[in-house]
Amino acid sequence: MSEKGYLASVITPFHNTDLGYFEKALDSVVNQTAGIENVEWVITVHNSEDSYLQGVREMTKDYESICVYELHNDVRSASSPRNYALDRAHGKYVFFLDSDDRLTPECIRDVTDKMEATAAPMAKFRSEEEREDDDVVEFVDHRARFDQTKDLIILKKGDHAVKDIMTIANMTPWCQAFRRDFLEEHHMRYDERLHFGEDGMFTITAMKYADTVIVLPQTIGYVYFINHDSTLQQMGAPTPESILQMSNNLSMQMDAGIHAGLDMRYIFWVYAHDIAGMILGSPQMTAEQK
Repeated sequence: MSEKGYLASVITPFHNTDLGYFEKALDSVVNQTAGIENVEWVITVHNSEDSYLQGVREMTKDYESICVYELHNDVRSASSPRNYALDRAHGKYVFFLDSDDRLTPECIRDVTDKMEATAAPMAKFRSEEEREDDDVVEFVDHRARFDQTKDLIILKKGDHAVKDIMTIANMTPWCQAFRRDFLEEHHMRYDERLHFGEDGMFTITAMKYADTVIVLPQTIGYVYFINHDSTLQQMGAPTPESILQMSNNLSMQMDAGIHAGLDMRYIFWVYAHDIAGMILGSPQMTAEQK
């Protein structure tokens, strides 16, 4: 337990999320088998309208372990509210939950039990998706790349199988947990300069420092809800400027991974495919820009 007695802190950025979706996230946290009294939920309501802040506070007022903060700034990504919450977290372990997604009931208990048993600073578990309807687009490949007949896989730095972590799904913060003292020791926070790939950069930094990473192929701990209000669904047609910014940000991520000694080949081809598709499909780009 932490100095405040919390087994885990759940970090959630909130930006004008439909309160009906948020209610499902709330239910998933307070009904954790680890016990809500052992789980600190740190929510940062970021650049949101007052009605949303009031709604979140009203819905969570009965839980002493839920902390709601308000933040307004010029950062237009989840990096800033996540960092703000991390600075105020007290749990021994850290999980990340988006405000319209859910944790499965056993998630925190199952993952922290394995981390306790192995003393691992970092854990990877599986997620699944739930779509609002057939019109929303799937952006993340959730297929597991590890042997699902195994309950626990322990990877040491330099193991060949570490390369299988470097996928889009495994680079997201959703399906990971960290020891908080590990994050603090290495001063780990999200890079607020990045508009794209900040999740991946955080994961790469963690992989750089972690001597051990555990993978839980049988543990589905997270439900990723894809709805029409999701950020990726609202991106629209990319502009030449946004494509250039994305390319630069993902290039920084690739460089960081290579310098950390990670095998970035698989994820490179995913990024290259996506950016090439945007370039070829952008009606605003001139031939010279392409």
